[in-house]
Amino acid sequence: MNRLRKIREDRGLRQEDVAAVIGVHFTTISKYELGTSQLTEDLILKFCAYYHVTADYLLGLSNSKWAAVPDSDADVLTAYHAAPMEIRGIVDHALAPYKQAGADRAVS
Repeated sequence: MNRLRKIREDRGLRQEDVAAVIGVHFTTISKYELGTSQLTEDLILKFCAYYHVTADYLLGLSNSKWAAVPDSDADVLTAYHAAPMEIRGIVDHALAPYKQAGADRAVS
């Protein structure tokens, strides 16, 4: 599962960091990255949510990290994921009220 490792390393994360969020031991992350352990559907969803990528991308079925989005949106997402965690935190904080508004609209 080379993409798991590449995504993690591209974001400057350690296996311990990801393991803490996903809810597994860091050696388990290593096994997934090496392909010696199979991912369950639940774990695929957790990795996709954490890394903000599609399952198709994570599993190597597509080279597109995100579901069909306009190029301009993809550029913004790429810049966001390339930004240091400190900057991403600022952006997340600024967008928090809009995320909830969007969720409320989707439920209506």
